[in-house]
Amino acid sequence: MKLSFFGKWHPVIRYDTAHGFAHRDTMHPDGSVDKVSLLYWDYNEALTFAQYDIKSNWEWYRQRYKKGNGKMNKKELFERNLILSTEFSRYVMENPEVANRIPKDALVVILPEYDQELAEENLKIAETKREKDQPMVLVRVKRLAPERKSRLIKPTIEIVSA
Repeated sequence: MKLSFFGKWHPVIRYDTAHGFAHRDTMHPDGSVDKVSLLYWDYNEALTFAQYDIKSNWEWYRQRYKKGNGKMNKKELFERNLILSTEFSRYVMENPEVANRIPKDALVVILPEYDQELAEENLKIAETKREKDQPMVLVRVKRLAPERKSRLIKPTIEIVSA
């Protein structure tokens, strides 16, 4: 994905299979590039994810690039973890045996393998918040499926006046 700033095009995010494996390159204004491997996916899965990611997150990538530092702020950290924690809660509700494997009072840390920056930040926060002798559960997430639409079929909305 390239964006135009002040009449000049800048590469911001790129998915490709150069170097023999699927990966995402995140470019920064200073010329540095972060490479995140998509080794667990075949090329078709990587392409599907790339299309979904760019379509869903292009504005976020643009804002990060324009900020210049490319670092996640607290609001972005919260929003991205809110999505992960919601999805993990759904997963546990659909797979209750997972909850039985989590020790009482454990610190659960979600590490998205598709987002190295978020995974590193979550681990850093967990290490500072973990209490002495507290068990820690690492949940490594390979990827997120595309968002689903509502399962409601033709709902009717009725407004009842006071």
